[in-house]
Amino acid sequence: MDITDACRALIVKAYGEYATADYSQTLPNARAIACRARLMDNDDYLAREVLPYTPDAWIDKTKVGYEIPFTRVFYVYKELEKAADIAERIRAHEKSLMDKLNTLFEEDES
Repeated sequence: MDITDACRALIVKAYGEYATADYSQTLPNARAIACRARLMDNDDYLAREVLPYTPDAWIDKTKVGYEIPFTRVFYVYKELEKAADIAERIRAHEKSLMDKLNTLFEEDES
């Protein structure tokens, strides 16, 4: 699908702002992009990109622009570390701290 250079620049700018933003629960999961050029018909977009995820969605024809769901489009799942690996790392760190404390208190006693 071809988009104008102006639309592409807006999308890249919005993504850049999203990538450098402070991530917190208060940030929206999408950004609204105002763009005069039509990327595709609104009804086609709704049918293809929105309705499979939210069957009861509708278009508010009083607003102009696009909203890009960054999480759905750009999110890449990273597998979580195994609990046993985390526990082992914690035990190793605790042992290191205890060794340092023992060394410190042994020096104080002399």
